[in-house]
Amino acid sequence: IAVITTLPCLFICSSIGHVLGSELTCHYAHDRSYWLNDATRHRIGDNCELMKAPLSDFLPAGDTGSSELLDRFLEYVDGQGLALYPAQEEAILELFEGQNVILNTPTGSGKSLAAFALHFAALARGRRAGYTCPIKALVNEKWMALCREFGPERVGLVTGDATVNRDAPVLC
Repeated sequence: IAVITTLPCLFICSSIGHVLGSELTCHYAHDRSYWLNDATRHRIGDNCELMKAPLSDFLPAGDTGSSELLDRFLEYVDGQGLALYPAQEEAILELFEGQNVILNTPTGSGKSLAAFALHFAALARGRRAGYTCPIKALVNEKWMALCREFGPERVGLVTGDATVNRDAPVLC
């Protein structure tokens, strides 16, 4: 199981570790960047929105290597009109190679995109991944974003007062 949290830095876990980004000065730093909320859609005309392809559309049909997973994820990123920052790129490369990563970068620097890369890799490899936040509202918001990107059948939610799809491969 991989676990992602938005306590002070984002800790992403898949096997053994690396520390990326700025010098590690804390164990966690609060991340309130939700790149998916604004970057996953664009306006056409006055009244209509066109959603870009969800990340689930890029999941491979069968077993695939790290380089093909990376290519598919980068195709998704490009389709969102995004470009990776160096720390994101390094973190995502390490995650796709099965390494643990502590990404200690400023708020708004794209830690959530690296987290989505890990969820993508976990789903592609038939594994489970978790996302945790210190505030229930943040968990709910991330859960909705993950449902948009991977489909509600793949994403569950467990809080102190609600449980939805607890056996899903991605759990908030």
